Amino acid sequence: MTPDERPPRSRPDRTPIWLWILGPVGILALALIGVSFSVPGIELAVWWPAAGFAAWFALRAAPRHRWIAVLAIFIVTTTANALPGRDLLLCAAYGLANALEAAVIVTLLARRTRLFARRAHLITRAGRGFVLDTANNALYFVLAAALGCVASAVVIGAAGAVFSTGFTPLTGLFVAASHCAAVLLIAPFALLPPPLATRIHAIEVTAQTLLLVGMIVITFSPLTNLPGAFLIFGLFTWAVLRFPIRIVYPQALATAVAVLVLTVLGQGAFADRSSTPLETAAVTVIFMTSLAVFSVLLTSARYETLANATAALELTRVQAAAERERAAALSERLELERQRQDFVATTSHELRTPITSILGYSELLQESEFPPPERDWVEVIHRNAARLGDLVEDLLSLGHGDAEPAALTPVELAAADLASDVVSTHDPLAMTRQVDLGHRIASDAVFVADRSDAVRALGNLVSNAVKFTPQGGTVLVEAERDGGFVVFTVTDTGPGMSPATLARAFDRFYRAPDAETQNTPGTGLGLAIVRELAERNGGSVTIESPRHGGLRSRLVFRAATPPVVR
Repeated sequence: MTPDERPPRSRPDRTPIWLWILGPVGILALALIGVSFSVPGIELAVWWPAAGFAAWFALRAAPRHRWIAVLAIFIVTTTANALPGRDLLLCAAYGLANALEAAVIVTLLARRTRLFARRAHLITRAGRGFVLDTANNALYFVLAAALGCVASAVVIGAAGAVFSTGFTPLTGLFVAASHCAAVLLIAPFALLPPPLATRIHAIEVTAQTLLLVGMIVITFSPLTNLPGAFLIFGLFTWAVLRFPIRIVYPQALATAVAVLVLTVLGQGAFADRSSTPLETAAVTVIFMTSLAVFSVLLTSARYETLANATAALELTRVQAAAERERAAALSERLELERQRQDFVATTSHELRTPITSILGYSELLQESEFPPPERDWVEVIHRNAARLGDLVEDLLSLGHGDAEPAALTPVELAAADLASDVVSTHDPLAMTRQVDLGHRIASDAVFVADRSDAVRALGNLVSNAVKFTPQGGTVLVEAERDGGFVVFTVTDTGPGMSPATLARAFDRFYRAPDAETQNTPGTGLGLAIVRELAERNGGSVTIESPRHGGLRSRLVFRAATPPVVR
C-alpha cells in the first residue's frame, strides 16, 4: 500500500542549480572541518562528515546527473586532501575512495529502485527513486552504506600501503566505520519519504528534546561522571514511536555531533572510561553508528506501519463514501420507480373509463344499419379503441408487476381450457395473416397460478408468434408436465432472433430492428409483461432461436396435484 503522496519539489529528471553550488562547497567545508574531529593522541578523524554529505549530494542529484556528481566528489575531495600539502597521487587516491564510496551507494540504491519498479509496474513514489519508507528499504540502505564505506576503506588502505603512510588493516576498519557513521547520519536526508498526516504535539516534542539535552549534558559533560550513554537510546525510542521522520533524523544528527564534540574535548563517559585514545575513538564511532542505524531502521519501520494504516483508513473511507452514494442512488431509483408506477397506474385507470365507453358505443354502432362509408368509420373506431385498451392493460401490468397476485389457485388445463381460450382469441389475427395456429395440451397438466395472469402471459407469447410468422407459417402451442413444473411452449416458423436481439428481448419498450423496418405493430412491452407476470406467479419465461430458424418460447409455472374425482 502507498501513502498519500506529495509532488516532488523538483522534476526528477533535473538537478537544481543550487545543488551544484551547495554540494561541492559543502563537501570541501566539511572535509576541512572533519580534520578537527580527532581524539588527542591519534591522527585519524573520528568522524568524516564530508563522506555523508557527499553521499547526500549524489543521491539528491537527478539519476542522469549522478555520474557528474560523483566526478565532482572526486575533484573536491582530491582538492581538500591536497590543501595540507600531501602528495598529489595520494590525494587523488583519497578522492577516488570518496567518489567510489558515493558511487557504490548510489548504484546499489538505484538498482533496488529499478527492481521494485519492474516488479510493481509503477513509478517510484518520491519522484527521485529510492526512499526510506519501509523497513526493507532501510535495511537495504544500511547495507549499501556499509559496502560503500568498506570499498572506500579498501582503496584508502591500498593507497596507504603504496605511499607508506603507515595505515594498517585496523586503520582501514576504523576509516570504514567513521565514513559509515557519517553516511548513515547525513545521507538519509536525501531519502525522506512523503510526509504523512500525523498529529504532532509541540509540548511532547519540547519535553522529549529537553530530556535528551539534559541526558547528553549529564553523561557527556564535566558536571558528572555517570555512565548513562545507553539512556539516550531510550529517549530516542520515545521519539521514534511518536514523532515523524523529519524530527527524529535531525535529533539523531545533533545528538551524534554533540557527543562527538564533547568526547573530542575530553569530556564524558567515553573519554573517562577508555584506556587509550584509539579506544575512545572506536567507542565513539560505534555509538554514533549504532544511533544512526537505530534511527534509520526504526523510523522507516514505523513510517511503513503508519503508511499502511493511513492507506487502509483511506480505502475504508472511500468504500464507505461509495456505499453511501450507492445507497442514496438506490433510494432515489426506488423512489423514481415508485413514482413511475403510481403515474402509470393512475393514468391507466383514468383512461379505462373513456376507452370502455368508446368500445361499448362503437359495438352498439356496429349493430346498427349504416351505409358502407360510415360502417367503415365505426370499424376503425372500434379497432383502434381496442388497441388502445390493450396498451392500457399492458401499462397496468407493468405498473403492478411487482405486486403479488390476488390468489394462486390450481388451474387444470383440461377443465379450464386455458390454452383453447388463448388460441381462439388469436385465431382471427392468424386467419388474417394466413398462419396456421394450433395447440396440443396434456390433459393431466395442472399448475398453480392466477388464471388471468396465466392467460395474459400466454396470450402475449402467442400474439408475438403470430405477428412475426410470415404468411403460410405455423404457430404451435403446447403444454405438458415436466417434473415439478408445467411448461407452456410456443413455437413458430418465423425469422427468429439474432443474439443481440435475444439479449434485450425482455427489456421494456425494446423493439427488434426487424419489427421497425417491417412496420409490425406493437409497443415493445409484450415480453416484459410476460416475464413480470410469470415471476409474480412463481414461474419463469425463456426464449430461444434455433439455428434452423423460428422462435421457441417457454413459459413455466409450478405444477400442482390434479384434483381427485369422486
